[in-house]
Amino acid sequence: MAMLRVATDSPMRVRLDRYGVREVAVADLTVPTQPNGEVWLHFSRLADGAARYVSAADVLAGKVDPDLLRGKLVKLGLTGFDLTDQRLTALGERVPGIEIQAQLVEALFDGRLLQRPWWIKWGETAGIGLIAAFLIWFVPRAESPLAKMLQTVPRSSMWLTLGLNLVITVIGFVLFVCAGLLVDAPAQLIVGSTCR
Repeated sequence: MAMLRVATDSPMRVRLDRYGVREVAVADLTVPTQPNGEVWLHFSRLADGAARYVSAADVLAGKVDPDLLRGKLVKLGLTGFDLTDQRLTALGERVPGIEIQAQLVEALFDGRLLQRPWWIKWGETAGIGLIAAFLIWFVPRAESPLAKMLQTVPRSSMWLTLGLNLVITVIGFVLFVCAGLLVDAPAQLIVGSTCR
């Protein structure tokens, strides 16, 4: 954001709501943030960004077409694997620190940041409450189909647990892939499994 602010000579604007920082804007770029002002990066593989690298020595030697860099935000950094500026990403890769900065710049412009809005924790709590209410309502009633199945079908409680955990995992995965939302599915699985 600071690079863009300097490049465009624009002020940085911060929009707040009652939960904290809602978004930060510079020029015509508006970036949604976490309530504490952080942004969470959706990491890509190091190999996927190899085409963005240009050797500084080649630039200085005039071997790089100037149009390749014209109008671009350029970050200069060290990329050798024996250097100390190595970071471990969520994908388990060790990457140069400059790579993370480059991915962040791309993510800001592409709008590919991960989000965990304030209301997600209430959605997770409601999901756990619905599972618990479902089990509390149907399991103790001997005449309910669920209670009969649990009493008569071997391993039915295991299949019920696995089925509910699968549904929770699929919902979390779909929200992550389609909307970039982070749902705490492992906590849902742990609490949901204890309810059963």
